[in-house]
Amino acid sequence: MNTVIDPGLIYLSQQHLNQWDECPLKFRYSFFDQVRLPFPPEQQDKLTLGSQFHLLLQQQELGLDITDLAASHPKLIAWYQQFQQRPPQIILGERHCETRRTFALEVNQHYHYFTVVYDLLVLGTDQAQILDWKTHEKLIPKTKLQSSWQTRLYFYGLVATSHYEPEAISMTYWFAGQGKSTILNYSRAQHEKTYRDLQQKLAKMQHTNFPAQPKNVDSCSRCEFYYRCDAKQKHHLKSENANHHFDLETMADFEAYPEVIIE
Repeated sequence: MNTVIDPGLIYLSQQHLNQWDECPLKFRYSFFDQVRLPFPPEQQDKLTLGSQFHLLLQQQELGLDITDLAASHPKLIAWYQQFQQRPPQIILGERHCETRRTFALEVNQHYHYFTVVYDLLVLGTDQAQILDWKTHEKLIPKTKLQSSWQTRLYFYGLVATSHYEPEAISMTYWFAGQGKSTILNYSRAQHEKTYRDLQQKLAKMQHTNFPAQPKNVDSCSRCEFYYRCDAKQKHHLKSENANHHFDLETMADFEAYPEVIIE
């Protein structure tokens, strides 16, 4: 029998959408079962540094003293130097750092809630700009950024919670390691497609038995729920000699390596 999800429990971020796309069973483990597995130490270190860099830029934006934090790690020193020497272009307007917005979508007479957190949101008179800081070691291709759930949900959420038309909004990803920016634009056609895709996805979530994705040795072996997974077609992977390697930097979707985890 399919499981009916209580719509009141749905409060989704881009990370949840990524998990659903990767494997509905993985989505159930992390979202409904509330399983929180620790990252390997080396990956936790990267996560911590990414969060500290976001905090550094937030404190600078608020006019706080960042001297000690900026000098606390060689990576932070290098990233902040890049930010000083090659900052992203930012429009004029009201600036809001680490700001959260929520919106709802109705599907089959039930409301589902989404949350997005913008590293920096600039609201001008006629246009708005979303900025997101990335501390990945490699640049992410523009096409991958454009199609990612982070980009799509951040764009959609701003239109849904403001007076701006899609064409008046842009999003800038700034890469700390390279001091480079990737600028993305938005359109009404993109907005309507995201709406349709979210509607279809939520309709599936309402009635599902959380099936595992078809057997995929590569993605399964990288999954943090590798040893917990009860999918029958994956049992052959579980052995003492299995070569399990969980590396966030090499996973298929860059958003599997979040710098700030949104609950």
